[in-house]
Amino acid sequence: MTNEPKLLVDVDRHGDYRLAVPTPDHFLPLAYIAGVAAESGVQAEVLVGGPQYGSLSMTSYVVR
Repeated sequence: MTNEPKLLVDVDRHGDYRLAVPTPDHFLPLAYIAGVAAESGVQAEVLVGGPQYGSLSMTSYVVR
């Protein structure tokens, strides 16, 4: 996401995709930020990262 956001369209090929993203509505908001980053040429940055309670991850990105 931070290095090559345009490759986000291939994320469903990752072996853990079905476990991490159970439905498209969990994934689609990230596509908007990836598109902004790819088209603007500005690298996305992690705004909020890291797991909570050992398993819940709500990683968020920002394009400044």
